[in-house]
Amino acid sequence: MLLTRTFLFLSICLAFFSCKHDVIENTPTPRACEQAKSFTVGNPSTLSQSLISLSLSATTDIVQVDWSISQNGVKIREISSTSAPFSVSEISLNVDGKFDIKANITSSCGTYTLSGEYYYAKPVESVLVNGGTFTMGRSNGSPDEGPAHLVSVTSFYAGKYEVTVSEFNKFIEATSYLTDAERAKQSYIYTQTGQIPIAKSGVNWRYDSEGIVYTNLKDNPNPVLYLSHADAIAFCEWMTKMTKKTYRLPTEAEWEYMAKGGRTSTGKAYAGSNDPSEVAWYNGNSSMRVHPVGLKKSNELGIYDMSGNVYEMCSDWYGSYPNPPSSGLNKVLRGGCWLDPYLNSGVYSRSYGTPNGNSNITGFRVVIQ
Repeated sequence: MLLTRTFLFLSICLAFFSCKHDVIENTPTPRACEQAKSFTVGNPSTLSQSLISLSLSATTDIVQVDWSISQNGVKIREISSTSAPFSVSEISLNVDGKFDIKANITSSCGTYTLSGEYYYAKPVESVLVNGGTFTMGRSNGSPDEGPAHLVSVTSFYAGKYEVTVSEFNKFIEATSYLTDAERAKQSYIYTQTGQIPIAKSGVNWRYDSEGIVYTNLKDNPNPVLYLSHADAIAFCEWMTKMTKKTYRLPTEAEWEYMAKGGRTSTGKAYAGSNDPSEVAWYNGNSSMRVHPVGLKKSNELGIYDMSGNVYEMCSDWYGSYPNPPSSGLNKVLRGGCWLDPYLNSGVYSRSYGTPNGNSNITGFRVVIQ
């Protein structure tokens, strides 16, 4: 009798544990809820970065996405998407600068937000320069201005103005680029004509021609100073990426061609006039400082400040005409500046500087293709 009861007890226990085990095996493992980790800002346009699209890295378990685009703390676009893939396209950005983008996501996991940034830069204001053949240099001027020789250039667009502090500031905000002057922790300042420049600690592109820091960078119309050749190229490369047009420094031939007025040239000694005071800032009228762009008369093409204000960088190495050298110690500078006599502002006048010569008399202008 005792054996029978023991057997019955064991049978019940085994049946119990067997049933419990069967229940565990038949319970499905809950699936982990998937969250989107990021979103992508796309640019479907082949012409400009101003038209964008937004898409998520994953869409499983998502019910709705509320996209928000803000600039300087002000919302400029809000778009809701309630069906997969929860992306939006053809969002037009009418102003340039940094945009803060948020994806406020409602899903079976709950609600969460993804954040990111996008930077759009408007193209530099430019003027079409139709190509042509012209006589570059002259044989009756300074030795390095000759011999006179024929040169042909293809059509391009030229910056209407020298690149300004405001435009360069946008580049810095978007990229956190450090200029050569910032790395060296100094720049070179000229205060008198013919003077050897003085190295001044801490001065960089945020400073005026007197070495005083600007209080306004965002809307500053002065030509940017204290840059190296590499800094100017970095700006051009960024603008190329932003606008999908090729930005670069002009060749010396392109510079002289557009300074003379291209096909519309009327043969003026300075860029747009025979009177330098009409078109140029030089040591006789500048109060020995740089001036905002576009205040003087333009040349025949509608391009400003090609004579005076700041020397403008060219892509060529400095050398003798007619063929520029493929390498060298100095890069070509053209156009004269606020510090020098008006004669240096003539359309034939040539100068040069080291590629890393960040000073208060040099800036740059872009060409676009």
